Amino acid sequence: IAQAARERGAELIAVASAWNSGILNSKFIIRNSEFGTRSVESNLDFQTLELEQSNIQHPTSNFHLPITTYPLHLLGAHQAANATTAMAAMKMLDVPDDAIRAGVENARWAGRFEILARSPYLIVDGAHNRDSARQLVATVDALFDGARVQWIFGASNDKDIRGMLAELAVRAPVFI
Repeated sequence: IAQAARERGAELIAVASAWNSGILNSKFIIRNSEFGTRSVESNLDFQTLELEQSNIQHPTSNFHLPITTYPLHLLGAHQAANATTAMAAMKMLDVPDDAIRAGVENARWAGRFEILARSPYLIVDGAHNRDSARQLVATVDALFDGARVQWIFGASNDKDIRGMLAELAVRAPVFI
């Protein structure tokens, strides 16, 4: 990707994300500003992302804009990382902060860790490959630590069914 961007004279913005003790920490740089995001709260309704901006041209200036918080209704570590990448793209395009906030806050994705019922919990997720099944398990583990899980699984023949089942079996080996 970096080589393709260089060949086309396009700026590449890489978002580096890491999880530490269940908290997402991401960084990206646009022009003379470094942005850092953290996932600071996560529950069954939303997760909260914090965005902080500092000036990298003068690292000793201690220039920091106020931390901005964004409620994200898409659940899971991978969704926080995806939102950070989207925020980086919007910052690069000079999208106004209120529009970024509205986009993050109003983002919904039917069938992606969508809670349909809460007693008992019934959650629908359209995991369609091995990595998305792995992310589903990680989200279940983060939000339902140790709770009993039953999978109802369906997939089309063109998907990596064995790979997805292998990831899901790590959390609960019985499938319907």
